[in-house]
Amino acid sequence: MILADPTEIAHYARDGLWGRVTLDGLLSRNAASRPLDLALDDVSARAQADSGQSGLTWGELDARVSRLAVFFAELGLRPDESIGIQLANTAEAVIAHLAALRAGLIPLALPCLWQRAALTEAAQRLAPVALITSSTIGPARQADTMREVAADSVSVRFVLGFGEAVPDGVHSLDEVMAMPLTTEGAAVEREDNPADHVAMVTFDTATRAPAPVARSHNQWLAAATACVGAARLGHHAALATTMMPTTLAGLATGLASWLLAGCRLVLVMPDHIDAIDSKEVTHLVLPGPAAMHLKSQGHAPPVKTLRVWRGGAALIATPDPEAIDILSLGELAIWSGKRGLTIPLAGEDVDEPLAELLKARMQGLSQKAADCDQPGAMLRGTLSVAGPQLPGRPFPGGDDQADGEESADPDGFRPTGLRCSLTGTSPAVVRIIGYAGEVFARGGIAVAAEAVDALYADCPGVADAAVVPVPDPLLGTRFHAAVVEQSEGACTLEAFRAHLAELGAAPYLLPDAVIKVDSIPRGQNGRTLRSVLETQAAA
Repeated sequence: MILADPTEIAHYARDGLWGRVTLDGLLSRNAASRPLDLALDDVSARAQADSGQSGLTWGELDARVSRLAVFFAELGLRPDESIGIQLANTAEAVIAHLAALRAGLIPLALPCLWQRAALTEAAQRLAPVALITSSTIGPARQADTMREVAADSVSVRFVLGFGEAVPDGVHSLDEVMAMPLTTEGAAVEREDNPADHVAMVTFDTATRAPAPVARSHNQWLAAATACVGAARLGHHAALATTMMPTTLAGLATGLASWLLAGCRLVLVMPDHIDAIDSKEVTHLVLPGPAAMHLKSQGHAPPVKTLRVWRGGAALIATPDPEAIDILSLGELAIWSGKRGLTIPLAGEDVDEPLAELLKARMQGLSQKAADCDQPGAMLRGTLSVAGPQLPGRPFPGGDDQADGEESADPDGFRPTGLRCSLTGTSPAVVRIIGYAGEVFARGGIAVAAEAVDALYADCPGVADAAVVPVPDPLLGTRFHAAVVEQSEGACTLEAFRAHLAELGAAPYLLPDAVIKVDSIPRGQNGRTLRSVLETQAAA
């Protein structure tokens, strides 16, 4: 399936920004040239318990990916069919994604915190033929949940699971990986350029209904080039990541950068970060707020840190000579350059080797330079971007307006949904200052306020409701629920959270407190006056 515009394909190929290599093709190249070199370290508790060691060489990893790709073909899964993958930051996630690509399938990177409601909606909209998960993800019995999702989804023919004691109706992938390894029939041959085909699909959660965002292999590698170039990753490096393989930032800074650099990848859950001390790690990927928190507590590992920032969270960043700052512009693009957290505007003459990977514009200025009331006053507007890492046409089943050509300018610039300010003029650079609409970041996940409002208002005993954002230095935002009760005492926090959990709502959508109010304040246009509720929450 090719969704990239033919004009862009020709343009970026001519400029040398796009080629013919695929993500799984990079794995094969590394396996052929360095089969005995260590490629992957998984420091999760499961990896240690299952094998007594966590390392895979390039040759071993390539063979396991081929084995699983062959199994997909044996199930009758055909090229360009989609397959939902919900796995944590483990070796199984790497193997599953690369095996799907080798078999010509399109992996949907389902967020690990999604539960039955969001998973069912995604399955019904995007029609995956199979779902992959593990028996548990944290405390959740995710294989059981996936089995329920499959029962409600006409397209899903198979539910596949890693881990012990997968439930009835879920095919054990541990048993598949224990079979004799084989490569015959693993790779799908494409008549056209295989790198132009859709590779992994992520989800933009900043919209009311999460929108699928599809990228080709070339677009993924363009995003990874921004990370590899900024961090100067080579094949001697050891790149550790705590980011889940479910977002553009997580996959580009982890799986895609690792394959492009040919280095060693160390997968680590945030609560196991001390385990990297024994892995000779050279680079560590962390969410920006988490990296700053670790350093303030004196627990930051003595390695080069790649700090990933999303939305307005970058405003809290403090300079760190041992850090490389990476800006996540939602699911549209990432940026990392010499100027760290600022992006040069298109047309500026900048000494920036990665500038060709992202072009930026500031739209809808709120004031002009001649109108500034004070010297140095900042110009503000919304950010639009273009470049070889941006996704192409909408993925089938997605929302055309959320991720389609209709939202792009004639010359290809796409709105990011982020506000920015002009912070320099020689050259002109902008800094992200927040979201343009009512979008809140909680634990690195962007959430549309409108979606949470609707979720809370549907709870029993609630006549009206709205989400109230409460700043949190680590999570970014905590959620409180302002509710108008139908009768006194009808809504307690425990009952509220229990009902949402029963509906299958993701944990990050559950409120930390319930604030009972007489009414939800709204303006003449019907928009919630959230600042009034924030004042009540702080009282």
